[in-house]
Amino acid sequence: MIAALLVSLGALDWNRDTVFIDVELEHFELRATADGITTPVYRVATGTPAHPTPTGRFDLRHWIGNPGYTPGPAARANGAVATRPSRSGPLGYAKIPFFRSFQVHGGAHRYALGAPVTLGCVQLTDDAMRRLEAWLAARGALEAGIETPHGEVRHLFRRPTTLVIR
Repeated sequence: MIAALLVSLGALDWNRDTVFIDVELEHFELRATADGITTPVYRVATGTPAHPTPTGRFDLRHWIGNPGYTPGPAARANGAVATRPSRSGPLGYAKIPFFRSFQVHGGAHRYALGAPVTLGCVQLTDDAMRRLEAWLAARGALEAGIETPHGEVRHLFRRPTTLVIR
């Protein structure tokens, strides 16, 4: 009876609108869940021991298609240069900024998946990013994109969306 009362008051359903994107670093896996539906598992590449992927919960604001790339100090030290917005740049099809300069992004070569090879970002193949975008859009999680003067396409997350990395 108490459980029924709590459900009727919404106490047990506080996050029903939230979309969760979960990354399991140990298994190099990403999956998303919304409305009781979970995506297929996507293999990812993650940070190296010297440049670990941050762990924790991160509220997401933007999905950015056609991303430009401005390398940070570690990437510049390895020879990376800035690129204009493009789906064929180092970030691939799209990026999801989540903490400082860290992002979930495309551009991964399939041989990099399942390995700690990035400078801390979570990297998927472009095909996996396209499928994740379609899945999120089908659940009403993304607003229509707006092209910026520089050529990136910015989408706001319409629903509360949380990235959990553990």
